Amino acid sequence: MMRALPTDSLVDTTGTIQEEIKPPIIVNVWIHGTRLAPKGILENFFYSPDGLMHSQLIDTKYHVRTIVDTICQGDPEQFDSEHFYIFGWCGSLCFNARHTAGQKLYQALIDVQEMYWQRDRQPVEFRLFAHSHGGNVALSAAHWHPEDAPSFTVRELVLMACPVQEHTQKYLLHPSFQTVYSLYSTIDLIQIIDPQGLYKNIQKPMSLFSQRVFKHDPKIYQVRLRMDRHPLTHGEFIFKPFLRHMGAVLNAIREHALLYQPDKHPLIHITTGSRRPHLHRKFGTPKVEISQS
Repeated sequence: MMRALPTDSLVDTTGTIQEEIKPPIIVNVWIHGTRLAPKGILENFFYSPDGLMHSQLIDTKYHVRTIVDTICQGDPEQFDSEHFYIFGWCGSLCFNARHTAGQKLYQALIDVQEMYWQRDRQPVEFRLFAHSHGGNVALSAAHWHPEDAPSFTVRELVLMACPVQEHTQKYLLHPSFQTVYSLYSTIDLIQIIDPQGLYKNIQKPMSLFSQRVFKHDPKIYQVRLRMDRHPLTHGEFIFKPFLRHMGAVLNAIREHALLYQPDKHPLIHITTGSRRPHLHRKFGTPKVEISQS
């Protein structure tokens, strides 16, 4: 069941007790993708905690900490480092591993929600950032979210280069996800190369390989990305040049949501120069230019 919103008691001039609803705190969570070499010389790059951990508790030598710090520094008003967590899982290129990680993520979000309530008497809504197969971990959390269990709200699910797979894309319709942004690049081969048709113990999908875009639903906004005149590679989604623009990218999508056309995914082009985004149309497709001086 959903927890009742906390309130502060107020007394007006007539002596009547009124209730003021506290606004929810937005808790951000970063979820990494597949990790092919988590040990050895690349350990600092691929390291992530086991489960959910506050980002500020992770050593700055690790790339996952750099990811979060860059997002927060790019738009500190929108992304508060005080309320930013990192969720780590084994990172195996395996459906069952992601499915199990989804269960752990579900419980971790429930626990964080309860922690904020016990500590601050404050409701929580989540914003999940998920790169690559981290997106399928986030979607899998909905599988473990029965209607009669403690509930949480994901105000925004930000998917970056997420391989679209038939077994998990149905979870986009789950009511716990309010708004979904799927950011992708047209040249990203890693996003679509995972052969979902070879997984065991699941119903065989119509497509052997993963797909690039989701089936349309009113809650999802699918956006193509370019940076410095070229589409992003799979890895560029987790490096500073893109991450520092995360706030501007999301703001641009929100501002132009009414112009969204499901059959013509908008193109967001990140360049250097003036930071103010603007919209124009090219060949009938909305195009948002985001620049930063």
